[in-house]
Amino acid sequence: NKELTVESRNEYSSLKEAVSDLKGQKHVVLVVNNQQVLFKKIDSVYKVTEQAVKAAFPSVKISDFYYQVLINEFQTYVAICRKEYVNKLIAKYKDEGVSVVNFSLHNLSAYVLGSYVDQDEIQTSNAVIKFKNNELIDILKEEVTQQNYSINNLDLSNQFILPFTGLLTSFWSENKALSNFDTYQKELYEEYQQHRFYSLGIKTALGFVFTILLINFIIFSNSYSKLNQLNNELQVNSSYKSTLIRLQERVDKKMELSKNMMSLSSSKTSWYLNELGKSVPTKTQLIALAFQPLTKSIKKNKKILVTQNNIVV
Repeated sequence: NKELTVESRNEYSSLKEAVSDLKGQKHVVLVVNNQQVLFKKIDSVYKVTEQAVKAAFPSVKISDFYYQVLINEFQTYVAICRKEYVNKLIAKYKDEGVSVVNFSLHNLSAYVLGSYVDQDEIQTSNAVIKFKNNELIDILKEEVTQQNYSINNLDLSNQFILPFTGLLTSFWSENKALSNFDTYQKELYEEYQQHRFYSLGIKTALGFVFTILLINFIIFSNSYSKLNQLNNELQVNSSYKSTLIRLQERVDKKMELSKNMMSLSSSKTSWYLNELGKSVPTKTQLIALAFQPLTKSIKKNKKILVTQNNIVV
């Protein structure tokens, strides 16, 4: 929301300790301010930065150094550091999974505080920075004591002033500290952006694939459950169908038998039997009479076979 706040502050005695907390950060800004950095103030103003560097350090080979130059109305401040040292330092962070997207030298990044401090001087971890009319007018390398400052409603110790100003320069629209590593800084930032893009792209792709697989799994599980349900219903229906077929066969047999009986009842069977009974002589005893006798003995689930149109006396 276009607001800068201090979330945490820590001091470390080694790079290993620092990167253990920095790995979760998106990116970092590095301020190189140690014995590897050479600093000089010149009481002259140069329009060409390289001329200012040559004037401050005439014996150095400029192509071997990163330099940063800050020019005010009356003085020029020059800080240089070997490229080999800075590149190795950035590479160490990179090897630990931390992206350095910007860096500055010595105390030159402190110029950004001119618009935010309401006092003439402020201490960093190893220097005194003087301001006049919101402009940096001097950088004095001195022994400093513990100081606390309120900068735009942010409470900071002088030990954290340089890291804070290093971060501010990343958001500052007008960079007054000129250098020969602007192109390198852009490459570092673009490399970080690409790394972040691929990292987020891979995570997004994996998340998308996982979501698709999850949806497929849910659909498959649902379809598999329905399939099992249908198979169970099919087995039950098959069992019912078999039972129904057997019952139908029994019903058909009984209907056929019933039809036979009905056909018998509608014929002249009783008349023939009556006439046969009357024709038997009185002295002859009729002990058995079979109308349409069975051809075979009756068996379960077998058709009943009879000798049609026959009477056995």
